[in-house]
Amino acid sequence: MAGLKLASWAESSHVTGSAAGGAAFGAAGARGSVAALEPSSSQSDAAAAGARGREGAQPSGKGAHLDGGRAAAPSIAEARDNAASAASVNRAERRGRDRDRTGRDATLPGMHLASSRRGRAWRALFAATLVALSGAALMGGASHAAAEEASRRAWLGVELEPGPAGGVVARHVVTSSPAAKAGIVDGDHVVAADGVPLEDPKQLVARVALAGPGNVVNLRIRRGGRERDVAPTLVPFPGHDQILRLDKIGTFAPAWKSLATVAGTVPANVGALRGNVVLLDFWATWCAPCRLMAPQLSKWHATYAAQGLRVVGVTSDSVGVATKTAQALSMRYAVASDAAESTSGAYGVKALPTMFVIDKKGVIRDVLVGYDPARHAEVEKLLQALLAEPAPSP
Repeated sequence: MAGLKLASWAESSHVTGSAAGGAAFGAAGARGSVAALEPSSSQSDAAAAGARGREGAQPSGKGAHLDGGRAAAPSIAEARDNAASAASVNRAERRGRDRDRTGRDATLPGMHLASSRRGRAWRALFAATLVALSGAALMGGASHAAAEEASRRAWLGVELEPGPAGGVVARHVVTSSPAAKAGIVDGDHVVAADGVPLEDPKQLVARVALAGPGNVVNLRIRRGGRERDVAPTLVPFPGHDQILRLDKIGTFAPAWKSLATVAGTVPANVGALRGNVVLLDFWATWCAPCRLMAPQLSKWHATYAAQGLRVVGVTSDSVGVATKTAQALSMRYAVASDAAESTSGAYGVKALPTMFVIDKKGVIRDVLVGYDPARHAEVEKLLQALLAEPAPSP
């Protein structure tokens, strides 16, 4: 199973061309299905023509990164509700004619599993998990095609939202992105692109899509009442996993928000774990890859807890639902409920499972998205190295 990775995409972190306020630079918006996460050439052409967004485009509600062509998938809460609804439907279906066992909602360009918005998520998650485990080698061509498509999409690396009085505001700039390297920071007002005044994020969508990777977009930025020009050079879209790594690795772990204890001891904040190595795992009860990951997390907890490892699982499920699943999966580590998704939002989590490795100083040292057994030895080696590091001074 070398190289196998499974993940449940709950929400795209790179919404492009959405007609909603959180639109991003790139291709046309798409339906909330997983297939839309890998745009076709025609979608990119649509972006260049105006990026108006296809019928059914859904805003993420959290802004969107500026890349060259991703569409919003359901939020984590929506995916959870859809999975539960689909599970109920599937129980009735199983009493009738057996059909559609092909896992059509699963796309595996990088062995990602997704929760469909159209009511087949629960079956798709488990069916696709089995399909991926038995036939991962067959997906090499799809992965290669997805990589080629991504290389043709431009990426700036800034999350946009409408300005309070019109225009466009940089809600969040990804660390080490072209935007960050050009000096754009969170809160900057983007006044114009290539000399054209901006009144709506959709205009920026088209600009970046038209420019393409390797080219410059000239932006006028307003900060603190002063305007200046910046000229970031666009790069090929690096992929969702890599963007999260760029944004988080080497930075201090964000504060936890509104977590409720499900099992074990959950500190009020991650700062209380300073001096320990932390494995922070975001998961959900409806996420099949998350269930596959749980035994490994319990194993690491049992092996390294005495040396200072703290494993904390954070789920968007309610305390009651999470408690039952934690008991059923024999989770031996601390578990917390993030029902409002405040903490997952602070960490930029868009797919499940997503795991952060945090060192004794509170700095994120690695980010892993999806279930990938091939990386377990690598993660364990990192844990051993971090546990051997001296404790930080008070």
